[in-house]
Formats: sequence, C-alpha cells, structure tokens
Amino acid sequence: MAACDFCESAYRQNTAEDALGRMETTLSYTAANAFKYDGWHTLVASRKHDPLALSEAELVDMFQLAFHWARRVHQRHPRFKFPQIIWDAMPKSGASQVHTHLQMTLSDKGYYAWRRSETPRPSTGLDTGDTSSRTCSTSTTRSTSRSSTTGPHSSPTWSVTRTRPHAVQTPKKDKEVLFLANEASHDMLRLLHRVIRLFLRDMAVFSFSMGMYLPSMDSHDGHRIPAICRLVFREPANQVRSDMSALELYMAPVIGIDRYLIMDLLRTALAS
Repeated sequence: MAACDFCESAYRQNTAEDALGRMETTLSYTAANAFKYDGWHTLVASRKHDPLALSEAELVDMFQLAFHWARRVHQRHPRFKFPQIIWDAMPKSGASQVHTHLQMTLSDKGYYAWRRSETPRPSTGLDTGDTSSRTCSTSTTRSTSRSSTTGPHSSPTWSVTRTRPHAVQTPKKDKEVLFLANEASHDMLRLLHRVIRLFLRDMAVFSFSMGMYLPSMDSHDGHRIPAICRLVFREPANQVRSDMSALELYMAPVIGIDRYLIMDLLRTALAS
C-alpha cells in the first residue's frame, strides 16, 4: 500500500537496519525497532501487508527469518540465549502498524513471563505418552506445574514428541490456544497457521495477539524449556468497547465463552 512504511516500495527508505544489517528473503525482511525493550530486539516483517491473508509459506518464512536472526545474535554474543517473539495483528490487538510484523528479542536474563514469578525447573518435563497428534488436550501446562500431561523426567530438557494445541483452561482471554513442542519446528508453524485460519473462518475474529518462548540457545542450559506459543484472539474489531478492563487487569480474567467450543474447533483443525 502506498501509505504503508513497511510495504515493498517504502521499507528501505522508512525503516532502519539494526547492528546485524538487514536480513531478507523473498517473503520477509528485518528492520531495526525504534522502541527497543531489550538489548537485542528486531522487527521481522512479511512482504504481505495484510496479516489476515498470510499464506502458510509466508507465515513460516517470517518466523524462520526471526529464528535465523536470533542464531546470528547468539553466535556473536553467547550470553544472549533466551529467544522470545510477540505478534499483534490488527489495531484491536494493539498493533502500531497494520502491516504484518513480529517483534523478536534475545535476552540474557531469562524469559520476561517468569522473571518475576518462577524459573522453569529442569527436573520437570512434558510427557505426551502415546497420544496421537490428532488428540486435543484441555490440560493447562505450565513450565513448573504438574497436571495430567506432565510428569518428572531424569533428563534436564523437556520431551514433547509432537506439536499439540491445547484449549487453555485458565486463559487470559476467552479464545486462547496454547501450542507446545520440543522446538519451534516447521510443523508447529504450519499448525499455528492452520489454527489462525480456522478462527478467522469459523469464529469471525479478525485480530489476535501471540507470544512465543523458545528453548534456550545454549544446549547445555539446565533450564531449557520447550517451544511455548500462546495465541489469543481479540474481541471484534467493530466493537468500540475495549476487550480489557480494570477487572481483567487487576482482579481476574473474565471468560465468556464455553471452552469446549474451542476444543471442538481445535479437533477440527487437527483432523483436517
């Protein structure tokens, strides 16, 4: 689009390069973030303007370029080893630009979500057993909790044989999905794309927020976690009312949708 800073005709003039220079593929590129919140923080943009129209290949390429950037940073500065990604799609989610873009950071102090609470214990892992990849679990799984899907492991790393989406039973918002895998593999990204398309089509929600925590880039780190992705769909874009109030901010989440409806949607995504 002519007025977009990130579109093909404008991004070279309107965005800066970070210390590693600009990285580009045929589908994505990196740019320096004007408002960094960590020492190593970049923006990864798709060449597709509309985040709701991304093909599977475009989504996968954008994430893989982000992973490549993180590897380059870690090679230069090994103490930076904790990769994290956030993605807001459309203004209702808080996105400053409509154009498709991720925020990728690499921290040397751990994961933001656990800095003020707890650090994942290396003695706890995920055990999916013989569960088929077409099973939808509804158990809440946190890095240090033990539920029906967790159990002790002698190995210091997590063990997940397949990417599995979970309908989170203690969600931050109504339409939240959790993805777990050993690594942020191509299969995990394909499934993320499939679930996004499913919600856009069947629930008519056109804005979402995503957070992804990736395993430590130090293979000897005793606190390695699996790839964890939380995806939440925001309230309809045509509603003037905010989908966040003082109640959610300072008291407790308000869940106004039957979580079993989310489970059914996920089963559909996995079965297709």
